[in-house]
Amino acid sequence: MRHPDYSWSPFFLPENEDPVATLHKPPVYQSRFVSSSVDDVTHSASLAPLPDGGLFSVWFAGSREGSPSVEIRGARFDPHAGE
Repeated sequence: MRHPDYSWSPFFLPENEDPVATLHKPPVYQSRFVSSSVDDVTHSASLAPLPDGGLFSVWFAGSREGSPSVEIRGARFDPHAGE
């Protein structure tokens, strides 16, 4: 089986920008607090790219590992809205 050709994701490559030049720029990182409570324990995060260039993340959160309060939570990043 052959893997499909790769293409630049819209959130990675600004319009009219050279992909090679972009690879040599320093990365930009942003972080946000994912938990709704400072008492939540969060772990096992996963991140997946979406076909529209967005990102989807899932993680476990709860009062402690193995607790009935543990939930699977998720968040989506929309590159067009920037959030």
